[in-house]
Parts: sequence; C-alpha cells; structure tokens
Amino acid sequence: MIFNLIKKHFCLILFSVLVFSNTLKAEEELWGSLDGSKVSAIEYSLPADQHAFNFGTELYPFNPYYNGIGAFLSYQYYLDKNLSWEVIRCTYIFSVQTDLTSQLAEKYEVAPEKIDRLFWMIKSNLKYYLVYGKSLLSDEFINQFRVAFIGGAGVAFTKDSSFLFNADFVLNLGISFEVYIHDTLLWGLDFQDAIVINSSILDSVLTYPSFSLFLKKMF
Repeated sequence: MIFNLIKKHFCLILFSVLVFSNTLKAEEELWGSLDGSKVSAIEYSLPADQHAFNFGTELYPFNPYYNGIGAFLSYQYYLDKNLSWEVIRCTYIFSVQTDLTSQLAEKYEVAPEKIDRLFWMIKSNLKYYLVYGKSLLSDEFINQFRVAFIGGAGVAFTKDSSFLFNADFVLNLGISFEVYIHDTLLWGLDFQDAIVINSSILDSVLTYPSFSLFLKKMF
C-alpha cells in the first residue's frame, strides 16, 4: 500500500511538471532570438511578506514494528528569498503493523497493542533555500526547482493499548526538493528525521525518519 501511494503521487508530480514545462516552452518561443540563439530568462523572487500553506502525505517506513501513513498541514512564512519559517506543521499518523510485530505475538506472546505507536507529530522548522535551478527534460521541457535544508524542533506523541499518551521532544533535520507548477503553486518532496533523546535511558536515541509528498500554495 505504501509503494502504491508513492507511485500515485510520483505520477501526479511528473504530470504537473510536464504541464508547467510546456507552458514555459510556449512562452520561450515568443521571446525572440539573437544570432540564431533563443534568448530567455526565467527568475522567481519571493517578497518578504509571502506566505504558504503546505498539505500532503507523510510516510514512516523504517520502524521495525509499525509503518506509519499520515496526513499533514503546515503554515510557512518567508523571511526573504532564501530563508523561511515553517511556523507549525501538524501530522496525524495511522499505524500499520509489520511482519515482525506479528512474529513477536506468535512466538513470544508479545501483544502488538503494548508496543508504542507514533500517532501525532508537531514540528516547527526553518528552511534555507540553498539552490535554485532549471533543468531540461528530454531537451524540450524546462523545469524550475529549488532545494532547501531543514532544521527545527517539535514534539512526537506516542500511545499504547492503554491509550496513555507519551510526548517526547525531537530535533528535526532534513532536505526539501520543490518543483514549480505555477508562480504560486509547487509540488514538493521532503526527507526529514526527527531525533528523540530519551533522558531516562542515556544511551538510547530514537529516530522517526519520514518521506513527505506535498502541494504548496503560496500567497
């Protein structure tokens, strides 16, 4: 199911990129030529007061006991062209147990419900856009993209069969890749790793790595 979801969103992103690229190609033909070479320039700059909403899906495929599938919504404020603050990002995660969890129940009588499951993640991140670029697909389609590094903090909420909630502070690191569909609309792919340090067990470090596919609307 996870791989089908990834494939579905990948097809949507590819379709959006091709549509946007065709628009750029049509505009390029109207810009003229110099000494037989086409002259074109496409630049995007963000005003300091620009805002954005991000919404999409989030996957947590690396937990040995449960795979997580979630939906998130966030609000982002651009401080300038290269730096933005994702003020708040809220994700609800639905857990699907893995084969290992079933084996523990069968062989060692460990009830799957007793294993803590991640179900909410709340983050606040800074995004630094280090790279703006253009690419050419099949020598015909112009694509505008940008890459950002992510750093921030948040809270991870877990629960077990007793429905007792546990909250851990996390440090969040990651990278984001965004492709323009329109001047104010983008598709994006994030990889983030939320790192939990359990103070009760000094040598225990937990992480929640995740992939996100999302749509960004800027205004």
